[in-house]
Amino acid sequence: MTVDGIPREFSTKKKWSIKCWSQKNGTVTDNRQDAKSLRAYLDFIAQKVLLCWIKLNSEGVEITSKKLIESITGRSKEKKMIMEFYIC
Repeated sequence: MTVDGIPREFSTKKKWSIKCWSQKNGTVTDNRQDAKSLRAYLDFIAQKVLLCWIKLNSEGVEITSKKLIESITGRSKEKKMIMEFYIC
Protein backbone atom coordinates (compact mmCIF):
# COMPACT_ATOMS: atom_id res chain seq x y z
CA MET A 1 0.00 0.00 0.00
CA THR A 2 1.36 3.42 -0.89
CA VAL A 3 0.10 6.71 0.53
CA ASP A 4 1.76 9.98 -0.51
CA GLY A 5 4.61 8.05 -2.11
CA ILE A 6 5.42 6.13 1.08
CA PRO A 7 5.07 2.35 0.58
CA ARG A 8 4.13 -0.02 3.38
CA GLU A 9 3.43 -3.74 3.27
CA PHE A 10 1.29 -6.06 5.34
CA SER A 11 0.53 -9.74 5.02
CA THR A 12 -2.87 -11.33 4.53
CA LYS A 13 -1.36 -14.60 5.85
CA LYS A 14 -2.57 -16.36 2.70
CA LYS A 15 -0.26 -18.59 0.62
CA TRP A 16 -0.62 -18.93 -3.12
CA SER A 17 1.36 -20.51 -5.94
CA ILE A 18 3.42 -18.01 -7.90
CA LYS A 19 2.40 -19.86 -11.08
CA CYS A 20 -1.20 -18.77 -10.54
CA TRP A 21 -0.47 -15.13 -9.71
CA SER A 22 -0.18 -12.20 -12.12
CA GLN A 23 2.39 -9.75 -10.76
CA LYS A 24 1.46 -7.27 -13.50
CA ASN A 25 -2.23 -7.23 -12.58
CA GLY A 26 -1.77 -8.01 -8.89
CA THR A 27 -4.39 -10.73 -8.98
CA VAL A 28 -5.07 -14.46 -9.15
CA THR A 29 -4.96 -15.95 -12.66
CA ASP A 30 -6.62 -19.31 -11.95
CA ASN A 31 -10.36 -20.08 -12.08
CA ARG A 32 -10.53 -22.89 -9.50
CA GLN A 33 -12.82 -22.49 -6.50
CA ASP A 34 -9.93 -21.70 -4.13
CA ALA A 35 -8.75 -19.01 -6.57
CA LYS A 36 -12.21 -17.47 -6.59
CA SER A 37 -12.20 -17.53 -2.81
CA LEU A 38 -8.81 -15.79 -2.65
CA ARG A 39 -9.94 -13.22 -5.21
CA ALA A 40 -13.03 -12.47 -3.11
CA TYR A 41 -10.90 -12.16 0.04
CA LEU A 42 -8.54 -9.70 -1.67
CA ASP A 43 -11.54 -7.69 -2.88
CA PHE A 44 -12.80 -7.64 0.73
CA ILE A 45 -9.44 -6.29 1.92
CA ALA A 46 -9.50 -3.59 -0.78
CA GLN A 47 -13.00 -2.59 0.33
CA LYS A 48 -11.86 -2.50 3.95
CA VAL A 49 -8.99 -0.17 2.98
CA LEU A 50 -11.47 2.18 1.34
CA LEU A 51 -13.80 2.15 4.35
CA CYS A 52 -10.92 2.82 6.74
CA TRP A 53 -9.72 5.67 4.53
CA ILE A 54 -13.22 7.20 4.56
CA LYS A 55 -13.44 6.83 8.36
CA LEU A 56 -10.03 8.42 8.98
CA ASN A 57 -10.75 11.19 6.49
CA SER A 58 -14.12 12.01 8.09
CA GLU A 59 -12.41 12.20 11.51
CA GLY A 60 -9.93 14.72 10.12
CA VAL A 61 -6.98 12.40 10.79
CA GLU A 62 -3.89 12.69 8.59
CA ILE A 63 -3.99 9.55 6.47
CA THR A 64 -0.79 7.55 6.26
CA SER A 65 -0.20 4.01 5.07
CA LYS A 66 0.77 3.06 8.63
CA LYS A 67 -2.50 4.40 10.07
CA LEU A 68 -4.51 2.63 7.36
CA ILE A 69 -2.82 -0.70 8.06
CA GLU A 70 -3.29 -0.27 11.82
CA SER A 71 -6.96 0.49 11.25
CA ILE A 72 -7.43 -2.49 8.89
CA THR A 73 -5.69 -4.97 11.16
CA GLY A 74 -7.28 -3.63 14.34
CA ARG A 75 -3.95 -2.59 15.82
CA SER A 76 -4.75 1.10 15.99
CA LYS A 77 -3.45 2.90 19.03
CA GLU A 78 -6.82 4.31 19.99
CA LYS A 79 -7.46 4.26 23.70
CA LYS A 80 -10.38 2.08 24.60
CA MET A 81 -12.58 2.98 27.54
CA ILE A 82 -14.63 0.58 29.56
CA MET A 83 -17.93 2.02 30.63
CA GLU A 84 -19.51 0.85 33.84
CA PHE A 85 -23.18 0.09 33.89
CA TYR A 86 -25.14 -0.09 37.08
CA ILE A 87 -28.33 -2.05 37.32
CA CYS A 88 -30.76 -0.65 39.86
